[in-house]
Amino acid sequence: MSNLTNSNEYIYDLPAAGMNEFTRVMDSLPLSDWLRFASQVISNQTELRLVELSSRRTETLMGKWGCRNGTVDDLLDVLQSLELLRPRDIILKWRHAPQPSSVTPPSRFLLQPPSCTLLPSSLFTSSKGITQTHPKPENQSLPKPGPPPPHLESGRFSAQQTHSTAKEEVADNDCLQQSCKCHVDRPSLFTGALSWPFEEVQQGTDNFSAVRQIGEGGFGHVYRASMKNTDFAVKRLKEGSQMGWSVVRESFTTEVERLSQYRHPNIVDLVGYSVGGGTYCLIYVYMPSGSLEDWLRCKNSTALCWMQRVNILLGSAKAIQYLHSSSPALIHGDVKSSNILLGEHLEPKLGDFGMARLCHSPSRTPGKTSTVAQTATVRGTLAYLPEEYLKDGQLGVAIDVYSFGVVVLEVLTGRRALETDKQSKTVYLKDLVTEVEDNERDFSKRKYSQETGFSQAAENICTKHLDPKLLKDGLSAPHGSREISQLACRCLDRRRKKRPLMTEVGL
Repeated sequence: MSNLTNSNEYIYDLPAAGMNEFTRVMDSLPLSDWLRFASQVISNQTELRLVELSSRRTETLMGKWGCRNGTVDDLLDVLQSLELLRPRDIILKWRHAPQPSSVTPPSRFLLQPPSCTLLPSSLFTSSKGITQTHPKPENQSLPKPGPPPPHLESGRFSAQQTHSTAKEEVADNDCLQQSCKCHVDRPSLFTGALSWPFEEVQQGTDNFSAVRQIGEGGFGHVYRASMKNTDFAVKRLKEGSQMGWSVVRESFTTEVERLSQYRHPNIVDLVGYSVGGGTYCLIYVYMPSGSLEDWLRCKNSTALCWMQRVNILLGSAKAIQYLHSSSPALIHGDVKSSNILLGEHLEPKLGDFGMARLCHSPSRTPGKTSTVAQTATVRGTLAYLPEEYLKDGQLGVAIDVYSFGVVVLEVLTGRRALETDKQSKTVYLKDLVTEVEDNERDFSKRKYSQETGFSQAAENICTKHLDPKLLKDGLSAPHGSREISQLACRCLDRRRKKRPLMTEVGL
Protein backbone atom coordinates (compact mmCIF):
# COMPACT_ATOMS: atom_id res chain seq x y z
CA MET A 1 0.00 0.00 0.00
CA SER A 2 1.02 3.55 -0.61
CA ASN A 3 2.36 5.54 2.31
CA LEU A 4 0.85 8.71 0.85
CA THR A 5 -2.58 8.00 2.29
CA ASN A 6 -4.14 5.61 4.73
CA SER A 7 -7.55 4.44 3.49
CA ASN A 8 -8.99 1.68 1.37
CA GLU A 9 -10.91 4.08 -0.86
CA TYR A 10 -11.86 2.61 -4.21
CA ILE A 11 -11.20 4.25 -7.55
CA TYR A 12 -14.89 4.65 -8.31
CA ASP A 13 -15.29 6.54 -5.00
CA LEU A 14 -13.32 9.45 -6.48
CA PRO A 15 -15.51 12.43 -7.44
CA ALA A 16 -16.43 12.66 -11.12
CA ALA A 17 -14.89 16.13 -11.39
CA GLY A 18 -11.60 14.91 -9.96
CA MET A 19 -11.51 11.87 -12.21
CA ASN A 20 -12.31 14.09 -15.19
CA GLU A 21 -9.31 16.29 -14.37
CA PHE A 22 -7.09 13.24 -13.93
CA THR A 23 -8.11 11.65 -17.23
CA ARG A 24 -7.54 14.88 -19.13
CA VAL A 25 -3.99 15.17 -17.82
CA MET A 26 -3.28 11.49 -18.50
CA ASP A 27 -4.65 11.74 -22.05
CA SER A 28 -2.25 14.63 -22.71
CA LEU A 29 0.80 12.49 -21.90
CA PRO A 30 3.02 11.17 -24.69
CA LEU A 31 1.81 7.78 -25.86
CA SER A 32 4.88 6.00 -24.51
CA ASP A 33 4.28 7.36 -20.99
CA TRP A 34 0.59 6.53 -21.17
CA LEU A 35 1.33 2.96 -22.27
CA ARG A 36 3.76 2.51 -19.37
CA PHE A 37 0.92 3.42 -17.02
CA ALA A 38 -1.76 1.40 -18.84
CA SER A 39 0.38 -1.73 -18.94
CA GLN A 40 0.43 -1.68 -15.12
CA VAL A 41 -3.36 -2.00 -15.20
CA ILE A 42 -3.97 -4.31 -18.19
CA SER A 43 -1.57 -7.14 -18.98
CA ASN A 44 -3.46 -8.55 -21.97
CA GLN A 45 -1.96 -6.85 -25.03
CA THR A 46 -5.08 -7.24 -27.16
CA GLU A 47 -7.26 -5.63 -24.53
CA LEU A 48 -4.67 -2.90 -23.99
CA ARG A 49 -4.63 -2.12 -27.71
CA LEU A 50 -8.42 -1.78 -27.77
CA VAL A 51 -8.33 0.61 -24.83
CA GLU A 52 -5.55 2.62 -26.47
CA LEU A 53 -7.69 3.10 -29.60
CA SER A 54 -10.63 4.41 -27.56
CA SER A 55 -11.41 8.10 -27.98
CA ARG A 56 -11.35 8.39 -24.17
CA ARG A 57 -8.58 5.95 -23.43
CA THR A 58 -7.84 6.89 -19.82
CA GLU A 59 -11.54 7.03 -18.91
CA THR A 60 -12.01 3.57 -20.41
CA LEU A 61 -8.93 2.25 -18.63
CA MET A 62 -10.01 3.60 -15.23
CA GLY A 63 -13.51 2.24 -15.75
CA LYS A 64 -12.09 -1.25 -16.22
CA TRP A 65 -9.85 -0.87 -13.19
CA GLY A 66 -12.74 0.43 -11.11
CA CYS A 67 -14.93 -2.53 -12.07
CA ARG A 68 -12.17 -4.79 -10.69
CA ASN A 69 -12.39 -2.91 -7.37
CA GLY A 70 -9.05 -1.19 -7.81
CA THR A 71 -8.18 1.11 -4.91
CA VAL A 72 -6.90 4.67 -4.87
CA ASP A 73 -3.84 3.44 -2.98
CA ASP A 74 -3.01 1.09 -5.85
CA LEU A 75 -3.39 3.96 -8.31
CA LEU A 76 -1.13 6.21 -6.26
CA ASP A 77 1.51 3.46 -6.01
CA VAL A 78 1.60 3.10 -9.80
CA LEU A 79 1.76 6.86 -10.39
CA GLN A 80 4.53 7.24 -7.81
CA SER A 81 6.60 4.39 -9.25
CA LEU A 82 6.34 5.88 -12.76
CA GLU A 83 7.09 9.39 -11.41
CA LEU A 84 3.86 10.76 -12.84
CA LEU A 85 3.73 13.40 -10.15
CA ARG A 86 1.17 15.80 -11.57
CA PRO A 87 -1.53 13.10 -12.01
CA ARG A 88 -0.60 11.78 -8.56
CA ASP A 89 -1.13 15.21 -7.00
CA ILE A 90 -4.53 15.50 -8.67
CA ILE A 91 -5.67 12.24 -7.07
CA LEU A 92 -4.30 13.32 -3.69
CA LYS A 93 -6.08 16.66 -3.94
CA TRP A 94 -9.49 15.17 -4.66
CA ARG A 95 -9.39 12.18 -2.33
CA HIS A 96 -8.79 14.31 0.78
CA ALA A 97 -11.97 16.37 0.39
CA PRO A 98 -14.17 15.83 3.51
CA GLN A 99 -17.55 14.13 3.12
CA PRO A 100 -20.51 15.11 5.38
CA SER A 101 -22.76 12.72 7.23
CA SER A 102 -25.64 11.49 5.10
CA VAL A 103 -28.09 12.94 7.65
CA THR A 104 -26.64 16.46 7.58
CA PRO A 105 -29.38 18.91 6.51
CA PRO A 106 -28.68 20.91 3.32
CA SER A 107 -28.58 24.20 5.23
CA ARG A 108 -25.32 23.14 6.91
CA PHE A 109 -23.54 22.10 3.73
CA LEU A 110 -20.32 23.84 2.69
CA LEU A 111 -19.12 24.32 -0.86
CA GLN A 112 -16.13 21.98 -1.23
CA PRO A 113 -14.69 19.59 -3.80
CA PRO A 114 -16.78 16.40 -3.95
CA SER A 115 -15.84 13.27 -2.07
CA CYS A 116 -17.39 9.96 -1.17
CA THR A 117 -16.32 7.50 1.49
CA LEU A 118 -18.76 4.71 0.71
CA LEU A 119 -17.24 1.26 0.73
CA PRO A 120 -18.12 -0.94 -2.26
CA SER A 121 -20.29 -4.00 -2.00
CA SER A 122 -19.24 -7.54 -2.82
CA LEU A 123 -21.24 -7.72 -6.01
CA PHE A 124 -23.43 -10.77 -6.55
CA THR A 125 -21.62 -12.76 -3.88
CA SER A 126 -23.05 -11.90 -0.48
CA SER A 127 -26.34 -10.79 0.99
CA LYS A 128 -24.68 -8.93 3.84
CA GLY A 129 -24.82 -5.15 3.90
CA ILE A 130 -21.65 -3.10 4.15
CA THR A 131 -21.01 -0.74 7.00
CA GLN A 132 -19.78 2.63 5.90
CA THR A 133 -19.04 5.78 7.81
CA HIS A 134 -19.27 9.44 6.94
CA PRO A 135 -16.91 11.84 8.69
CA LYS A 136 -18.70 14.58 10.57
CA PRO A 137 -18.34 17.93 8.76
CA GLU A 138 -16.54 20.72 10.50
CA ASN A 139 -18.22 24.12 10.78
CA GLN A 140 -15.43 26.30 9.49
CA SER A 141 -14.73 28.81 6.77
CA LEU A 142 -14.00 27.72 3.26
CA PRO A 143 -10.47 26.29 2.85
CA LYS A 144 -8.14 27.77 0.31
CA PRO A 145 -9.10 25.97 -2.89
CA GLY A 146 -6.69 23.88 -4.92
CA PRO A 147 -6.44 24.13 -8.70
CA PRO A 148 -9.93 23.69 -10.19
CA PRO A 149 -10.64 20.96 -12.74
CA PRO A 150 -9.72 22.02 -16.31
CA HIS A 151 -13.31 21.50 -17.54
CA LEU A 152 -14.55 24.23 -15.15
CA GLU A 153 -11.93 26.86 -15.91
CA SER A 154 -13.32 29.11 -18.65
CA GLY A 155 -10.74 27.77 -21.07
CA ARG A 156 -7.79 29.00 -18.98
CA PHE A 157 -5.34 26.35 -20.15
CA SER A 158 -5.20 23.43 -22.53
CA ALA A 159 -4.13 19.84 -21.92
CA GLN A 160 -0.51 20.62 -22.91
CA GLN A 161 -0.14 23.79 -20.84
CA THR A 162 1.22 24.13 -17.32
CA HIS A 163 1.22 27.09 -14.95
CA SER A 164 3.02 28.04 -11.82
CA THR A 165 1.43 27.45 -8.43
CA ALA A 166 1.14 31.17 -7.80
CA LYS A 167 -0.78 31.78 -11.04
CA GLU A 168 -3.11 28.88 -10.32
CA GLU A 169 -3.97 30.21 -6.86
CA VAL A 170 -4.77 33.68 -8.19
CA ALA A 171 -6.98 32.28 -10.94
CA ASP A 172 -8.69 29.91 -8.51
CA ASN A 173 -9.60 32.76 -6.17
CA ASP A 174 -11.00 34.75 -9.09
CA CYS A 175 -13.03 31.72 -10.18
CA LEU A 176 -14.41 31.22 -6.65
CA GLN A 177 -15.44 34.88 -6.37
CA GLN A 178 -17.14 34.76 -9.75
CA SER A 179 -18.97 31.57 -8.79
CA CYS A 180 -20.28 33.08 -5.54
CA LYS A 181 -21.78 36.07 -7.38
CA CYS A 182 -24.19 33.94 -9.40
CA HIS A 183 -25.61 31.96 -6.47
CA VAL A 184 -27.40 34.65 -4.50
CA ASP A 185 -30.78 33.05 -5.28
CA ARG A 186 -29.68 29.49 -4.45
CA PRO A 187 -31.49 27.96 -1.41
CA SER A 188 -28.42 26.10 -0.14
CA LEU A 189 -24.93 24.88 -1.00
CA PHE A 190 -24.16 21.18 -1.42
CA THR A 191 -21.01 19.40 -0.38
CA GLY A 192 -19.85 16.85 -2.92
CA ALA A 193 -21.15 18.67 -6.01
CA LEU A 194 -19.68 21.60 -7.92
CA SER A 195 -21.76 24.68 -8.60
CA TRP A 196 -21.61 25.95 -12.21
CA PRO A 197 -22.34 29.53 -13.26
CA PHE A 198 -25.84 29.58 -14.72
CA GLU A 199 -24.75 31.87 -17.56
CA GLU A 200 -22.25 29.22 -18.68
CA VAL A 201 -24.96 26.55 -18.74
CA GLN A 202 -27.23 28.85 -20.73
CA GLN A 203 -24.50 29.46 -23.27
CA GLY A 204 -23.58 25.78 -23.47
CA THR A 205 -27.19 24.82 -24.29
CA ASP A 206 -27.81 27.77 -26.63
CA ASN A 207 -30.26 29.10 -24.05
CA PHE A 208 -31.89 25.66 -23.73
CA SER A 209 -32.59 25.44 -27.44
CA ALA A 210 -35.06 22.79 -28.63
CA VAL A 211 -32.40 21.70 -31.12
CA ARG A 212 -30.20 20.61 -28.22
CA GLN A 213 -32.92 18.73 -26.35
CA ILE A 214 -32.14 15.00 -26.17
CA GLY A 215 -34.74 13.77 -23.71
CA GLU A 216 -37.65 14.54 -21.42
CA GLY A 217 -38.75 13.06 -18.11
CA GLY A 218 -41.32 13.69 -15.43
CA PHE A 219 -39.20 16.35 -13.76
CA GLY A 220 -37.47 18.09 -16.64
CA HIS A 221 -35.98 18.35 -20.11
CA VAL A 222 -32.49 17.07 -20.88
CA TYR A 223 -30.12 18.98 -23.18
CA ARG A 224 -26.76 18.25 -24.70
CA ALA A 225 -24.45 21.05 -23.60
CA SER A 226 -21.02 22.00 -24.91
CA MET A 227 -18.90 23.58 -22.17
CA LYS A 228 -15.12 23.70 -21.82
CA ASN A 229 -14.79 21.84 -25.12
CA THR A 230 -16.62 18.90 -23.57
CA ASP A 231 -20.14 17.54 -24.00
CA PHE A 232 -22.37 17.26 -20.94
CA ALA A 233 -26.00 16.35 -20.32
CA VAL A 234 -27.97 19.10 -18.56
CA LYS A 235 -31.36 18.39 -17.01
CA ARG A 236 -33.39 21.55 -16.58
CA LEU A 237 -36.16 21.00 -14.06
CA LYS A 238 -39.69 21.93 -15.12
CA GLU A 239 -41.11 24.97 -13.41
CA GLY A 240 -44.59 24.04 -14.65
CA SER A 241 -44.51 20.38 -13.64
CA GLN A 242 -47.87 18.82 -12.78
CA MET A 243 -46.31 17.38 -9.62
CA GLY A 244 -45.82 20.86 -8.19
CA TRP A 245 -42.72 22.98 -7.94
CA SER A 246 -42.05 21.96 -4.33
CA VAL A 247 -41.84 18.30 -5.39
CA VAL A 248 -39.53 19.19 -8.29
CA ARG A 249 -37.21 21.14 -5.99
CA GLU A 250 -37.20 18.24 -3.54
CA SER A 251 -36.20 15.95 -6.41
CA PHE A 252 -33.38 18.34 -7.30
CA THR A 253 -32.03 18.33 -3.74
CA THR A 254 -32.35 14.55 -3.47
CA GLU A 255 -30.49 13.88 -6.70
CA VAL A 256 -27.60 16.20 -5.88
CA GLU A 257 -27.19 14.70 -2.41
CA ARG A 258 -27.50 11.04 -3.42
CA LEU A 259 -25.32 11.15 -6.54
CA SER A 260 -22.65 12.99 -4.55
CA GLN A 261 -22.60 10.19 -1.95
CA TYR A 262 -23.30 6.98 -3.87
CA ARG A 263 -20.68 6.45 -6.59
CA HIS A 264 -20.19 3.31 -8.65
CA PRO A 265 -19.02 2.48 -12.20
CA ASN A 266 -22.63 1.65 -13.12
CA ILE A 267 -24.18 4.84 -11.69
CA VAL A 268 -24.29 8.09 -13.68
CA ASP A 269 -21.63 10.67 -12.85
CA LEU A 270 -22.99 13.96 -11.55
CA VAL A 271 -20.63 16.76 -12.62
CA GLY A 272 -22.46 19.49 -10.74
CA TYR A 273 -25.52 21.68 -10.57
CA SER A 274 -26.51 25.21 -11.46
CA VAL A 275 -29.15 27.59 -10.14
CA GLY A 276 -30.04 30.92 -11.67
CA GLY A 277 -33.13 33.06 -12.13
CA GLY A 278 -35.31 30.44 -10.44
CA THR A 279 -34.09 27.72 -12.82
CA TYR A 280 -32.56 24.53 -11.41
CA CYS A 281 -30.21 22.41 -13.51
CA LEU A 282 -28.33 19.14 -12.96
CA ILE A 283 -25.17 18.48 -14.98
CA TYR A 284 -23.99 14.95 -15.82
CA VAL A 285 -21.29 13.26 -17.86
CA TYR A 286 -22.77 12.87 -21.33
CA MET A 287 -23.78 9.31 -22.28
CA PRO A 288 -23.45 9.15 -26.08
CA SER A 289 -25.52 6.01 -26.70
CA GLY A 290 -28.80 7.13 -25.17
CA SER A 291 -30.90 4.84 -22.99
CA LEU A 292 -31.70 1.14 -22.91
CA GLU A 293 -35.27 2.01 -23.86
CA ASP A 294 -34.05 3.77 -27.02
CA TRP A 295 -32.14 0.68 -28.15
CA LEU A 296 -34.99 -1.71 -27.41
CA ARG A 297 -37.33 0.42 -29.53
CA CYS A 298 -35.07 0.59 -32.60
CA LYS A 299 -36.31 -1.35 -35.60
CA ASN A 300 -33.17 -1.59 -37.72
CA SER A 301 -30.12 -3.83 -37.84
CA THR A 302 -28.45 -1.96 -34.96
CA ALA A 303 -30.69 -3.70 -32.41
CA LEU A 304 -28.93 -5.03 -29.33
CA CYS A 305 -27.67 -8.60 -29.60
CA TRP A 306 -28.26 -11.12 -26.83
CA MET A 307 -24.88 -10.73 -25.09
CA GLN A 308 -25.15 -6.95 -25.16
CA ARG A 309 -28.52 -7.18 -23.44
CA VAL A 310 -27.18 -9.57 -20.81
CA ASN A 311 -24.21 -7.29 -20.07
CA ILE A 312 -26.50 -4.28 -19.70
CA LEU A 313 -28.71 -6.20 -17.26
CA LEU A 314 -25.66 -7.34 -15.31
CA GLY A 315 -24.25 -3.82 -14.94
CA SER A 316 -27.65 -2.42 -13.97
CA ALA A 317 -28.10 -5.13 -11.35
CA LYS A 318 -24.67 -4.32 -9.90
CA ALA A 319 -25.69 -0.67 -9.48
CA ILE A 320 -28.91 -1.57 -7.64
CA GLN A 321 -27.12 -4.15 -5.51
CA TYR A 322 -24.55 -1.52 -4.52
CA LEU A 323 -27.30 0.87 -3.40
CA HIS A 324 -29.06 -1.82 -1.37
CA SER A 325 -25.84 -3.06 0.27
CA SER A 326 -24.63 0.37 1.34
CA SER A 327 -25.27 1.77 4.79
CA PRO A 328 -27.72 3.37 4.89
CA ALA A 329 -29.30 1.43 2.07
CA LEU A 330 -30.79 3.50 -0.73
CA ILE A 331 -34.04 2.75 -2.55
CA HIS A 332 -33.75 4.11 -6.10
CA GLY A 333 -37.52 4.14 -6.55
CA ASP A 334 -37.64 4.62 -10.32
CA VAL A 335 -35.72 1.76 -11.98
CA LYS A 336 -36.78 1.55 -15.63
CA SER A 337 -35.24 1.15 -19.06
CA SER A 338 -35.30 4.88 -19.82
CA ASN A 339 -33.22 5.52 -16.67
CA ILE A 340 -30.51 3.05 -17.70
CA LEU A 341 -28.13 5.12 -19.81
CA LEU A 342 -25.47 3.68 -22.11
CA GLY A 343 -21.93 4.87 -22.75
CA GLU A 344 -19.78 4.72 -25.85
CA HIS A 345 -19.30 0.95 -25.53
CA LEU A 346 -22.86 0.33 -24.26
CA GLU A 347 -21.72 0.21 -20.65
CA PRO A 348 -24.82 0.83 -18.48
CA LYS A 349 -25.20 3.52 -15.83
CA LEU A 350 -28.28 3.88 -13.65
CA GLY A 351 -29.56 7.45 -13.55
CA ASP A 352 -32.38 9.72 -12.29
CA PHE A 353 -32.15 9.59 -8.50
CA GLY A 354 -34.90 12.14 -7.92
CA MET A 355 -37.14 9.48 -6.32
CA ALA A 356 -34.40 7.91 -4.18
CA ARG A 357 -35.07 7.41 -0.48
CA LEU A 358 -32.92 6.17 2.37
CA CYS A 359 -33.54 2.99 4.36
CA HIS A 360 -32.27 4.14 7.75
CA SER A 361 -32.85 0.81 9.52
CA PRO A 362 -32.00 -2.01 7.14
CA SER A 363 -32.34 -5.55 8.47
CA ARG A 364 -29.53 -8.08 8.54
CA THR A 365 -30.88 -9.40 5.26
CA PRO A 366 -31.84 -6.33 3.20
CA GLY A 367 -35.22 -6.63 1.51
CA LYS A 368 -37.02 -8.40 4.36
CA THR A 369 -39.70 -7.02 6.66
CA SER A 370 -37.64 -4.63 8.77
CA THR A 371 -36.60 -2.62 5.71
CA VAL A 372 -40.23 -1.67 5.00
CA ALA A 373 -41.71 1.69 5.90
CA GLN A 374 -44.97 3.41 5.08
CA THR A 375 -45.29 6.42 2.83
CA ALA A 376 -48.36 8.47 2.00
CA THR A 377 -46.77 9.73 -1.21
CA VAL A 378 -46.47 7.10 -3.94
CA ARG A 379 -44.04 8.20 -6.64
CA GLY A 380 -42.54 6.46 -9.63
CA THR A 381 -43.71 4.93 -12.89
CA LEU A 382 -46.87 2.85 -12.51
CA ALA A 383 -45.91 0.09 -14.95
CA TYR A 384 -42.76 -0.70 -12.92
CA LEU A 385 -44.18 -0.65 -9.39
CA PRO A 386 -45.42 -3.57 -7.23
CA GLU A 387 -48.89 -3.88 -5.78
CA GLU A 388 -47.88 -3.47 -2.12
CA TYR A 389 -46.41 -0.06 -2.90
CA LEU A 390 -49.25 1.17 -5.09
CA LYS A 391 -52.00 0.09 -2.66
CA ASP A 392 -50.46 0.38 0.79
CA GLY A 393 -47.40 2.58 0.30
CA GLN A 394 -45.04 -0.09 1.64
CA LEU A 395 -41.59 1.33 0.98
CA GLY A 396 -38.58 -0.98 0.80
CA VAL A 397 -35.72 -2.17 -1.39
CA ALA A 398 -38.02 -4.88 -2.81
CA ILE A 399 -39.57 -2.13 -4.94
CA ASP A 400 -36.34 -1.86 -6.95
CA VAL A 401 -36.18 -5.65 -7.30
CA TYR A 402 -39.67 -5.68 -8.77
CA SER A 403 -38.88 -2.81 -11.15
CA PHE A 404 -35.72 -4.58 -12.27
CA GLY A 405 -37.88 -7.62 -13.10
CA VAL A 406 -39.94 -5.47 -15.47
CA VAL A 407 -36.74 -4.21 -17.11
CA VAL A 408 -35.63 -7.83 -17.61
CA LEU A 409 -38.96 -8.53 -19.36
CA GLU A 410 -38.41 -5.50 -21.60
CA VAL A 411 -34.98 -6.84 -22.57
CA LEU A 412 -36.39 -10.29 -23.28
CA THR A 413 -39.44 -9.23 -25.25
CA GLY A 414 -38.44 -5.89 -26.77
CA ARG A 415 -41.85 -4.59 -25.68
CA ARG A 416 -42.78 -1.53 -23.65
CA ALA A 417 -43.66 -1.81 -19.99
CA LEU A 418 -47.03 -0.25 -20.80
CA GLU A 419 -48.84 -0.72 -24.12
CA THR A 420 -52.28 -0.35 -25.65
CA ASP A 421 -53.77 -3.29 -27.56
CA LYS A 422 -56.03 -3.24 -30.63
CA GLN A 423 -59.09 -2.78 -28.43
CA SER A 424 -57.48 0.30 -26.81
CA LYS A 425 -57.05 -1.67 -23.60
CA THR A 426 -54.08 -0.94 -21.36
CA VAL A 427 -51.65 -3.87 -21.21
CA TYR A 428 -48.91 -4.13 -18.57
CA LEU A 429 -45.84 -6.17 -19.46
CA LYS A 430 -45.54 -7.36 -15.84
CA ASP A 431 -48.81 -9.25 -16.28
CA LEU A 432 -47.01 -11.79 -18.49
CA VAL A 433 -45.96 -13.52 -15.28
CA THR A 434 -49.23 -13.37 -13.36
CA GLU A 435 -51.49 -14.39 -16.24
CA VAL A 436 -49.74 -17.75 -16.64
CA GLU A 437 -49.65 -18.18 -12.89
CA ASP A 438 -53.41 -17.58 -12.62
CA ASN A 439 -54.16 -19.92 -15.54
CA GLU A 440 -52.06 -22.67 -13.97
CA ARG A 441 -53.92 -22.32 -10.68
CA ASP A 442 -57.31 -22.62 -12.38
CA PHE A 443 -56.35 -25.34 -14.83
CA SER A 444 -55.85 -28.17 -12.39
CA LYS A 445 -56.81 -29.17 -8.88
CA ARG A 446 -53.40 -30.71 -8.32
CA LYS A 447 -51.10 -29.16 -5.76
CA TYR A 448 -49.70 -25.94 -7.13
CA SER A 449 -46.21 -24.66 -6.35
CA GLN A 450 -44.80 -21.22 -7.02
CA GLU A 451 -41.80 -22.81 -8.74
CA THR A 452 -44.12 -24.60 -11.15
CA GLY A 453 -45.88 -21.35 -11.95
CA PHE A 454 -42.62 -19.50 -12.57
CA SER A 455 -41.35 -22.34 -14.76
CA GLN A 456 -44.53 -22.22 -16.84
CA ALA A 457 -44.37 -18.43 -17.08
CA ALA A 458 -40.72 -18.49 -18.15
CA GLU A 459 -41.48 -21.10 -20.80
CA ASN A 460 -44.40 -19.03 -22.06
CA ILE A 461 -42.21 -15.93 -22.32
CA CYS A 462 -39.49 -17.74 -24.28
CA THR A 463 -41.84 -19.52 -26.69
CA LYS A 464 -44.44 -16.82 -27.33
CA HIS A 465 -43.10 -13.41 -26.33
CA LEU A 466 -39.36 -13.37 -26.96
CA ASP A 467 -38.11 -10.46 -29.08
CA PRO A 468 -38.01 -11.75 -32.70
CA LYS A 469 -34.68 -9.95 -33.17
CA LEU A 470 -33.16 -12.42 -30.69
CA LEU A 471 -34.33 -15.61 -32.38
CA LYS A 472 -31.66 -17.53 -34.26
CA ASP A 473 -32.86 -18.31 -37.77
CA GLY A 474 -36.27 -17.17 -36.59
CA LEU A 475 -36.66 -20.29 -34.43
CA SER A 476 -34.39 -21.05 -31.49
CA ALA A 477 -34.09 -18.89 -28.39
CA PRO A 478 -30.59 -17.75 -27.32
CA HIS A 479 -28.73 -19.71 -24.68
CA GLY A 480 -29.68 -18.66 -21.15
CA SER A 481 -32.95 -16.95 -22.10
CA ARG A 482 -35.06 -19.36 -20.03
CA GLU A 483 -32.92 -18.87 -16.94
CA ILE A 484 -33.18 -15.09 -17.28
CA SER A 485 -36.94 -15.42 -17.84
CA GLN A 486 -37.19 -17.32 -14.57
CA LEU A 487 -35.17 -14.57 -12.88
CA ALA A 488 -37.69 -12.01 -14.12
CA CYS A 489 -40.53 -14.12 -12.72
CA ARG A 490 -38.86 -14.33 -9.30
CA CYS A 491 -38.29 -10.57 -9.21
CA LEU A 492 -41.97 -10.03 -10.11
CA ASP A 493 -43.30 -12.27 -7.34
CA ARG A 494 -46.46 -10.75 -5.87
CA ARG A 495 -45.16 -11.60 -2.41
CA ARG A 496 -42.54 -9.05 -1.46
CA LYS A 497 -40.70 -11.40 0.92
CA LYS A 498 -40.27 -14.04 -1.79
CA ARG A 499 -38.44 -11.78 -4.23
CA PRO A 500 -34.68 -12.35 -4.39
CA LEU A 501 -32.23 -9.86 -2.96
CA MET A 502 -30.16 -8.04 -5.53
CA THR A 503 -27.13 -9.76 -3.99
CA GLU A 504 -28.68 -13.05 -5.14
CA VAL A 505 -29.29 -11.90 -8.69
CA GLY A 506 -26.69 -13.44 -11.00
CA LEU A 507 -26.81 -13.57 -14.78
